[in-house]
Amino acid sequence: MKVFSHGTAVVILAVSFSLPSVQAQDKDKDALRYEFTKGDVQSYSVDLKLHMSMAGSDPVFTKDLGEPPFTMTLNGVVNNVVLKVNEADGTAELERRFLNMKLNGKFRDKTFSFSYDHEKDKNKRKTPDMSVERHFEDYCVDPLKFSVTSEGKYFVSDPDPMKQMNFNRFVTRAGAMYWPLAGKPVENDPIAWLTKEEIAIPALHDHIFVEIRNKKVKVITGKNLMVIEGEVRLREKKQAASEAAPIPGMDIKYNVQGKVTVEFDLTHKRLHSNHVQITITLDGQGVTPSGDPGPIKGKVQYEESQVWKDK
Repeated sequence: MKVFSHGTAVVILAVSFSLPSVQAQDKDKDALRYEFTKGDVQSYSVDLKLHMSMAGSDPVFTKDLGEPPFTMTLNGVVNNVVLKVNEADGTAELERRFLNMKLNGKFRDKTFSFSYDHEKDKNKRKTPDMSVERHFEDYCVDPLKFSVTSEGKYFVSDPDPMKQMNFNRFVTRAGAMYWPLAGKPVENDPIAWLTKEEIAIPALHDHIFVEIRNKKVKVITGKNLMVIEGEVRLREKKQAASEAAPIPGMDIKYNVQGKVTVEFDLTHKRLHSNHVQITITLDGQGVTPSGDPGPIKGKVQYEESQVWKDK
């Protein structure tokens, strides 16, 4: 369902911490590597907010799409179960299992809400076909299989081709947001690396790819957590096919600003938390029913966190 992008309680840093040399930490090439064990269950709380406004657009466009055309909050708890581990390279296959989920929002002129409790609902479907609620109910009753390399590269390993196509971006990856610990090197900065992520623009069906400049910044002693911060910027746009575009002649320029904060557990070699905040502004035009150009303006605000949940 293209209107949703793959995909967060604020990361709280300890008040008191010392700052060992990050460069010294980086000498240990194994310091930032995930380690998985078959049978392990990694529990995380998930908090997600996605809000889109098209204020300032031609009223003829917002008449059908609504204002706001899309808004959503999602809260839940997942168990990521390690199904198997490749002993040669450390790549693990996991299964995302939602223990519970609460969802509320609005799509065009219709509100939606959904709640799920695994102990009570036992994977039973209770939402209408082709509804927004069904889209997210599928997260709960049809667990996602995905893989994570030791460096944190994520990919969908589920054999379902629809999952392979739709669960490789922000929002749809909720609860499976293992952060990459390596990527394209940054010239003259040995402790930084570049990674790429995808996000879909709600209601408009455009997709954009963002580039994130990640950098190790400090270690929180006591907790032994490495803090990674990232700056988010636009890399490229993938425009919706003309038959999928809700506005004829739609051509939009996007501007992206955002930041990422990640805590990696150096003791247990696992993700402790991440917090992603991205703001996307829209500025473009489409063709009105009269044939004249009309402005398309708006803003998408996306925030998501995944935080380790002690058992």
